Amino acid sequence: PPLAQANSFEGNSASCAIACGAMFACCCAEQTEAESIAAIDTRDTYSTDEKIPAVVEATAEEPKAAKAEAPKEEPRPAPELAKEEVKEVAAPQPVPAKGPHTFEVVVERNGRLGLQVEMKESCLLCVRVIEGCNLEAYNKTAPADRRLECTDFVVEVNGQKDLDKMVQEVKDAATVKMKVVRSVPFTVKIKTGGKPMGVGLTYQKDSIAIDLKEFRDGAVKDYNSTAPPESRLEVNDSIISVNGVVATPEKMVEVIKNSPEVELCLIRAPRA
Repeated sequence: PPLAQANSFEGNSASCAIACGAMFACCCAEQTEAESIAAIDTRDTYSTDEKIPAVVEATAEEPKAAKAEAPKEEPRPAPELAKEEVKEVAAPQPVPAKGPHTFEVVVERNGRLGLQVEMKESCLLCVRVIEGCNLEAYNKTAPADRRLECTDFVVEVNGQKDLDKMVQEVKDAATVKMKVVRSVPFTVKIKTGGKPMGVGLTYQKDSIAIDLKEFRDGAVKDYNSTAPPESRLEVNDSIISVNGVVATPEKMVEVIKNSPEVELCLIRAPRA
């Protein structure tokens, strides 16, 4: 449903195939000029620690029974064996579970909070963290897995889940406590085969993502008909790069229009 309440800021929207843009809110004391987006850090991968080889102690073989009694020899001192250096090996660290990562961000307001968000269906998409503000200062001291980054989804603010109330809390509250979900980006490759893409797109002018709003006959429907369920595109998925290009929505739309084969990197907002 359109989100046109008086207590939120509406950005200039542009659409491809349908005209229903999302909404922007810049949560700082004064509006700042939109910055061009040069890159987005969407890495969220984990490597599995290698198995530590087990330590096997060597044991001497049992001597075989002699066929005949060997002549007795004077006992000799046993040679000293060189002691092997034993290296301590750290225990493997637990591997984070795959899938969306949920965490909490708490920021005390002291002037400008410095967060720009875009309203989605049931959450807020982090568009940018503004330099020189409270949130940037928080990110500098927070652990890497608890920093608020572009493409993160804010699903709750100070206990509020209603979009307008969430925005109001981010704008006005002295302490801003946000529940954040970092989704795992996924990639799909679609060949048009001379067909239209057959997808309705919508985006904000200053956003970092393009939203899929409807599917019609075309290459995307053909892709979905044969793709495994976990790889199918869904309405409200957000494109964050096209053929490796991370740019403005207008630029990414041009790449989609002019490419016979597209590689889309997308994120999926958490379900309400």
